[in-house]
Amino acid sequence: MNKIILGNCLDILPTIPNNSVDLVFTDPPYNRHKQYDNYDDNLPYEEYQVFVETFLSECKRISNNRLVIFIGSLLIKQYWDLIPDAKLIIIRKGAIGTPFKDYYYQFFGLLVNVPPNMQIYDLWTDIRMPGEGYYYREERYPNPGQTALALVERVIDYYSKEDDVILDPFMGCGTTAVAAKKLNRRYLGCEISPKYCRIAEERLAKTDAVQLSIKQHHEQIEFLSTTSHLKV
Repeated sequence: MNKIILGNCLDILPTIPNNSVDLVFTDPPYNRHKQYDNYDDNLPYEEYQVFVETFLSECKRISNNRLVIFIGSLLIKQYWDLIPDAKLIIIRKGAIGTPFKDYYYQFFGLLVNVPPNMQIYDLWTDIRMPGEGYYYREERYPNPGQTALALVERVIDYYSKEDDVILDPFMGCGTTAVAAKKLNRRYLGCEISPKYCRIAEERLAKTDAVQLSIKQHHEQIEFLSTTSHLKV
């Protein structure tokens, strides 16, 4: 565990044993002509549908059907038909949405078929997304499908426990792995792009350094508090 495997998830997922991870969280490609490093995000509808059915089937098998899928509003029905036991959580865009015909799309969806660790709301209005421009204050990476770290951390916190294994078959620049590491979970991922894998490993190394610094700081405070009563 705690690794990102370079390759196509459709090739890698069949090699992972049944019921070997505790949760799947992913933000899959939406087939909306985004310019990924080396993936064609413009498949014919029928081909994309087969793609979705295939990776979802594998994820259900690997996780014992414990899924959280983050998707754009236009894809909710397509995915919900394949996860009919899922609950829909609406994630509102804070900035004006993307225009499409007569409407502005101002929300994303989370399809979840796992009970949360606590009672939660099914409308989230306080998380900013990369597409919100100025309002998105997280560090940016050269991946048009970047997911907000705040969102992934919340999902992992709500739907898993410490030491669980979180699988992301579309790891991208490593947001799921970083969130898992920060929350004391293990991670496993697939990523087809060597460029994105390198970025993910750099982010994980930076996360390790920050966590080590925080740990040393806490240890220093604890040491000082236990010795402050001693006379010099």
